[in-house]
Amino acid sequence: YVEAESSRFELYYFQQPGGGSLQIFDNGNSVDVISTDGPAGPAYFALDTDPGQHRLEVETVDRAPVRLFGWVAERAMGVTYEALGINGATAPMILDWDDATLQSNIAHHTPAMIVLAYGTNEAGRKAWTVESYKETFSRIIQKVRAAAPASTILVVGPPDRFTRTRKGWQVLDQVDTIVEAQRKAAAENGCPFWDLRSKMGGKATMPVWINAGLAQNDHVHFTSEGYRLLGEALYRDLMSQYELFEKARANLLASRE
Repeated sequence: YVEAESSRFELYYFQQPGGGSLQIFDNGNSVDVISTDGPAGPAYFALDTDPGQHRLEVETVDRAPVRLFGWVAERAMGVTYEALGINGATAPMILDWDDATLQSNIAHHTPAMIVLAYGTNEAGRKAWTVESYKETFSRIIQKVRAAAPASTILVVGPPDRFTRTRKGWQVLDQVDTIVEAQRKAAAENGCPFWDLRSKMGGKATMPVWINAGLAQNDHVHFTSEGYRLLGEALYRDLMSQYELFEKARANLLASRE
């Protein structure tokens, strides 16, 4: 189920031969039954309803297999933000995603911006070099761009990270490799790069964040307040650039009059 104040909902699912059926409820009332049986591929169910608070539920109605990708809830106006967070994920996983499904899912909503925020988990692997990770990350950017050629792709670098050793907590130097590789891959593919570690204060600043109650004692993850602080910093930087863009566009239009 999903609960949201919206006027339009969509369910992303996988259509497959022998797929089961689903019953859709809106605020406890049955609104439709859909079958996921058919040729293999991504499929979508849309429901337009009155604006307001809704609880959309989906139930399987038989024992046939069903695979769901997720919900989208939208209002008539505003920004829609979709987060795809997978525990333990690394950026190279994207190269294994099905191209047809990825392109269909992205094209279905034609996003203005796609944010790639990876690197924390890759920094735990010593085998990566700047060159090897840059080449891999470039392929990832190119795969996403092929699915969304009109979208801006923003690369967000990994945060500072420490690792526990026999001598105690030590800064993880491999983050240097990942940050530099992502920076180069972004530049070579025409993407903006936002250095999250630099925003934290630079290398070896994770203990400062922990002492301030903004990061957790695992020296990897942040607290809710820390994540909120970083999110606000990213938002401010994005909007400052957008305001510059608006001024430049206005000046350009004025010069043509």
